[in-house]
Amino acid sequence: MSKRDKRIERWRNNPRDVDFEELRCVMEYFGCYVDQPRSGSSHYVIGHEAVSRSITVVKPDPLKPIYVKRALALIDEIKEAIADGDI
Repeated sequence: MSKRDKRIERWRNNPRDVDFEELRCVMEYFGCYVDQPRSGSSHYVIGHEAVSRSITVVKPDPLKPIYVKRALALIDEIKEAIADGDI
C-alpha cells in the first residue's frame, strides 16, 4: 500500500485535521483540477473531466470534515469512471 493510499484510508477513518495542501496534492494526483475562482478567495473548486460534478472547498486549515468526505466521494467516483473506461 502506497503512502497515498494510507493517507486516504486515514482520512476515511478520521476526516479531521487534514491540511488543504495535502488534499490538493492527492486530488491533483487523480487528475483533478483545483481552481481558485477569484484571486484572494478562500474557496476552491475541485473537479475532474470524467465526473460530471465538482465540489467547492473552503480553505481554512485544517479543513472541515465535510469537505474531506466530499473529496473522498469524488475520488471514489473518479476511480469508478477510470475502471469503467470513461477516460
